[in-house]
Amino acid sequence: MNKMLRVLCPFAAVLFLSIGIFAQSQTTTTQIQGTVLDPNGAVVAGADVTVKNTQTGFERTVSTNSDGFFSAPLLPLGTYRVTVKAQGFGETNLENIETNLGQTLSLKVELKLGGTVETVDVSAEPESVDIARTELSTQINERSVENLPINRRDFSRFALLTPGVSIVQGPDGDEISINGQKGIQNNITIDGADANNPFFGEQRGGQRPAFTISLESVKEFQVIPVGASAEFGRSSGGFINAVTKSGTNTYSGAAFLFFRNQSLSSQNPDAVDAGLPTEDFRNYQFGGNVGGPIKRDKAFFFVAYERNDGTSSKPNFIDQRLVDVFATRFNSPGEEGIIDRTNIADVLLGKVDVQVNNNNLLTLRHNYSRAEQVNGTFDVPTWGTSANGRETSNSNSFIGQLVTNFSSSLLNEFRFQWAKENRPRFYDGPELPDTTIGTFDGSISYRFGRPFFLPTPSNDVRLQFTDNFTAIRGNHSIKFGVDINRTRVAQTFIGFAGGRYIFAAPTIDGAIDGFFDYINGVNANALQLYLQFAPIGDRTVEEAGTQSYVTVEPGLYIQDTWQARRNLTLNFGFRWEGQFQPDPINDPSETRYSQFLNDPRFPSDGTIPDFTDGYSPRLALSWSPGDDGKTAIRLGAGLYYARIPGLVVAGPRNTDGAIAGNIFFANFLCQGGKIIVGGGPGGCPAYPGIVPTAGFSPFNPGIAVFERNFKNPRTIQYSASVEREILANTSVLVAYNIAKTDRLTRFVNRGNPALYGGTSPFARPDGSGVGEIRSTESSAKSFYQGLTLTLNKRFSNRYQFQVNYLLSVDKSDDDNERDPFTFRYADVNNFEPEYNYSDRDQRHRFNAFATFLLPYDINISPIVQFRSAQPRSLRPIGESGPGSTVRRNTERLDNEFFTFDFRASKAFKFTERMQLEAIFEAFNLTNSRNQRSVPRPLTFNFDGTVSAGFGEPRQAQLGLRFKF
Repeated sequence: MNKMLRVLCPFAAVLFLSIGIFAQSQTTTTQIQGTVLDPNGAVVAGADVTVKNTQTGFERTVSTNSDGFFSAPLLPLGTYRVTVKAQGFGETNLENIETNLGQTLSLKVELKLGGTVETVDVSAEPESVDIARTELSTQINERSVENLPINRRDFSRFALLTPGVSIVQGPDGDEISINGQKGIQNNITIDGADANNPFFGEQRGGQRPAFTISLESVKEFQVIPVGASAEFGRSSGGFINAVTKSGTNTYSGAAFLFFRNQSLSSQNPDAVDAGLPTEDFRNYQFGGNVGGPIKRDKAFFFVAYERNDGTSSKPNFIDQRLVDVFATRFNSPGEEGIIDRTNIADVLLGKVDVQVNNNNLLTLRHNYSRAEQVNGTFDVPTWGTSANGRETSNSNSFIGQLVTNFSSSLLNEFRFQWAKENRPRFYDGPELPDTTIGTFDGSISYRFGRPFFLPTPSNDVRLQFTDNFTAIRGNHSIKFGVDINRTRVAQTFIGFAGGRYIFAAPTIDGAIDGFFDYINGVNANALQLYLQFAPIGDRTVEEAGTQSYVTVEPGLYIQDTWQARRNLTLNFGFRWEGQFQPDPINDPSETRYSQFLNDPRFPSDGTIPDFTDGYSPRLALSWSPGDDGKTAIRLGAGLYYARIPGLVVAGPRNTDGAIAGNIFFANFLCQGGKIIVGGGPGGCPAYPGIVPTAGFSPFNPGIAVFERNFKNPRTIQYSASVEREILANTSVLVAYNIAKTDRLTRFVNRGNPALYGGTSPFARPDGSGVGEIRSTESSAKSFYQGLTLTLNKRFSNRYQFQVNYLLSVDKSDDDNERDPFTFRYADVNNFEPEYNYSDRDQRHRFNAFATFLLPYDINISPIVQFRSAQPRSLRPIGESGPGSTVRRNTERLDNEFFTFDFRASKAFKFTERMQLEAIFEAFNLTNSRNQRSVPRPLTFNFDGTVSAGFGEPRQAQLGLRFKF
């Protein structure tokens, strides 16, 4: 902590001296600005401009400066009226101004002479091009949130409709990739507050729950894949932000029910060809919301609840020889059969907004979520029924926000968050070691027993403080902000404590035969790897695997947004951020590897490096040539850094050869290729046994360390775009962006004898050294470039739509998200062949979505999405794979994706404000294959839900929604 203060203080001093030069933040708000002119086109200084939210009565008054310019930042989302008055001129009212999240709405107001009152309906001619916006971002408005057919009502799926964002299938489940970056390099916020899990590096709640926030509570959704201002940090990928609804002066609400089952669904074409039965499933989603005034124009409430209740049954397919042997010899009958799964989730959100006085707006919000998925760990049709787990989670997040107006040009926004997530994971099956039997290339594998990472009790607590000071001086807005995240993670991870066996051969029959040879004591030729986590000394497994630690992530930024002219916006920003990691449990001098700390060949000094050099300059501009405001030319460049998830930190804290170590065996270590019961130096354990660890003193144990000069990933982004209004309310956008990333995390075995001519200098004949050295390094890189074409039609004439296409190339030399147990290279001495198309590379992506309001209160909303296939390697990745070193990812998987989703609804109105809506939704209407193929290996995946095999077939659901 002292080190952190020494880093922060000088930088903070410089920034606080800049407070007099102002700041702003728009992660949850909007901004209205503009220029006031007289009938001759001359600017009008000193005009009073009042912006009023017509739904809540919120009001703010500002004045135009000597250039006739006014700005009203930090406005709550909603519909506004702008009233302009100036001496000698009539009053002008601009009505029905719809605002969007993060938008800077630029107006040109022309006053009339005399005492007349003029009213202009802005909704009749909304601007199609935001000429003041400098970043490339996409907003999903409230109409889209309410009407688009979003499968399973998961709000994060809205991100997939935006250019540059895609779901990629990986060994740790489906990840959201933005701008070609890893999933753990994104930053997800809700109401401007961090909504990421600090241990796994994904969204709070993870991939398994149907949702962690109700779609009923989401008002708008924003994705910034490129060019985020200095206000945004802790991500070298992109930023996803959702804002929740608030109550208004009008009581309103809704109740809904959606239902789907196998009778409303088809079967995947591949499943039909294989003669398989239709999957048996049912799913209910129901809930509602209500909001309104507590005191009109003063205080408001909003409450939303949603529940998902789903069950499914799906068969698996296991070689009969394996089914028989696990039933007769290992007391695990029924490894092949019907796997019943559940997906239960509950979400409750409550929110209160209070206009404390004319200068203070207070918001309090609480969100609770709970979920359980029985057999939700894996969904791979060739894995046994015992190879699964029960996934649970529950989380609470409380957010408080206070926006204060010191004057019309001085504002402050303070935000506080307390969030806690419990994510215990359970195993309810037979006590068998985690066992994989498959081919070298991973094309087919069988898996049995307790997944090596279960059970895992885990929880984290996040405290977040954010403060942004705002001032308006002339045509400048210089942003200053401070944000501090403090997270405490407590977890017991005893991965491999029950043993991890991996048997492989060139063919699946060979792997099965090799497994039988091993369990019968014939030979160990098929054993590619055996791992076991072992406590050292008198510690229990739980004691060795339990740890609790704190990570602190401060961030500071300053930014000048200069409206140089009405048609030219310049944005200069600078950000600093850091990540202060916990210390290892043992001092380096007390570890097994302390004897090697002075050896220059040893990769680590035994510490976990703090990240303190996150200096991020940002520069962007938006220029609208001419005076019609219909074209925006945008350029941007910036430096961005990613955080390191706690999962990467956990191993080096306790796997040090003194607290715990990893026992490693393979076929070449078994004496004469034979099996030695109980294991030990030169021997392998007899299946399904493990090596006894009572009073264990490891023989050259495996350890985990950070390299000495480890740095957080760093991305340089460049972007250029042109947006043009081609028809009323319709614009076209062409954008090109580059993301060049270095210092990506790579896991390397620095104990591999191949690095040292065949003999590791760190292993000792008497076992007093170390074996595998799992070194966390920042040596990988990636390069992404994308060309985006977008056609966007704002809502008018009862319809809206967007079509976007992305052509991209994504290359890297290591795509490991956060799996410290897998080495993603073929030759530890040569990483060069690893640089090729990344696992995330999807050359073509296409999205189209629309909403049409037809006569007779009929609503039609389609979505079309296409993603081309991901790459695959000809040979396996990893040190245990045979064969020569070849360039990876030279071919493509069979996971091209296409879906046509459709929603139709008919409203039956009882009164002007009360109606019942009948809804029909269909997903994958064309019943496309959408094969789920993931890049291998799947050896040590342990977080995301791994799904492989047939994709989801055509499914339909019926719904009812009552609104008032």
